[in-house]
Amino acid sequence: MHITLFFFSCIILGLLTGFLSGLLGIGGGLVIVPVLRYILPLAGIAADDVLLVSLGTSLTTIIMTTGFSSRKHYKAQNINFSIAKRYIPFVVIGAICGSFIVTNLPKNIILLIFALVIALLAYRMIFTTPVIKEVKHIRTAKLGIFGYFIGMFSTFAGIGGGAFNVPFYSEVAGLEMKQSIGTSSFTSFCMSIVSASLFILLAKNAVHMPRFSLG
Repeated sequence: MHITLFFFSCIILGLLTGFLSGLLGIGGGLVIVPVLRYILPLAGIAADDVLLVSLGTSLTTIIMTTGFSSRKHYKAQNINFSIAKRYIPFVVIGAICGSFIVTNLPKNIILLIFALVIALLAYRMIFTTPVIKEVKHIRTAKLGIFGYFIGMFSTFAGIGGGAFNVPFYSEVAGLEMKQSIGTSSFTSFCMSIVSASLFILLAKNAVHMPRFSLG
């Protein structure tokens, strides 16, 4: 019964995540992580490991969702590589630092950080009014600050960062919405590869992990 429920929960979660990835340029981590916390125990994940496994699994899933989405956006010429190639390295550095930090934090602190990130995103969506801007050159220092912290906090929450990156590309860099979504997908794809890999390599003290687990 548990395995059947787990299987069908994964199907529904996967369909919803894929839809959101293609539509909004996000990896779906905001949906994946909370759901996985409740369904992973059905697959035999120990209670002490559920949170980090949820984050790591979410980031691994995001590689696939944003990879497919990026391919579609690339064909539609919706990825602005001129800004992405300058911005993504800082996102990746932030993701690396975030991975080292979060894999060594107590689970109650990780939950608090996740809740704060969600609250920040909710506040921004409700109270920020989008402003249309022209595409402009952004100084490297500004790219570095935005990219580093977006990469770090995205890793803390097990998300690809699309909920942060789409507004950044749209409102700060001045890209039109389709390009913001496409470039965000590609950014999340690059970031999630690094974060998921580090979650595997840095894992420790995991107990009673089921077969085919990595890290």
